[in-house]
Amino acid sequence: MNNKEKILKTALELFNEKGSQGVTTNHIAKAAGVSPGNLYYHFKNKEAILLTLFQEMECCFDQLTGTDAQLPIPSLEAMDRMFAQVSEAEWEYRFFSREMVTLVAQEGPLKELFLQKQKERLVMIEASIRGLISLGLAQPLDEETIGRLTQVIWLLSAFWNSYLSLSGEQVTREKMAEGMKMVRLVVQPFLLPPKAS
Repeated sequence: MNNKEKILKTALELFNEKGSQGVTTNHIAKAAGVSPGNLYYHFKNKEAILLTLFQEMECCFDQLTGTDAQLPIPSLEAMDRMFAQVSEAEWEYRFFSREMVTLVAQEGPLKELFLQKQKERLVMIEASIRGLISLGLAQPLDEETIGRLTQVIWLLSAFWNSYLSLSGEQVTREKMAEGMKMVRLVVQPFLLPPKAS
């Protein structure tokens, strides 16, 4: 593992454990066993580290869910598997979902990238709903309902960790996985019973 990878790995561990606000570049350099100068050689500041970690996380999500409007889930079982994988990826970068509102409050590259990725996720979720309908797995829905269902699924998946933190819940891997179960619960009333073969 080179120094740049070590810095990112250490920063992720510290941010997950302590939150990004209370961690400085000096904390990261010391914990990674590198000099502050070496850290600044790779990253201009803490914001650059945060941006790189966000890009890593989004790359991981893209591999799991796809990046275009094509249906990424050919069945309900595949959808459940995808939700479980996304939940695991969110656990690895859990500080982001816990602090996202604060982190993107300031203008800058992180906010721009978050808003771009949010649009992509909304397109993907809507395409997934339409795919379930076209496959005969969900009932036909009007455009307004599809739009609202898309937003509810996004809100649950993106801000479940924040909800847990604000509720005083200890955020564990199992608690984060509950968010994906809530998404399934939201989708369930629109699903059609399996066709008899």
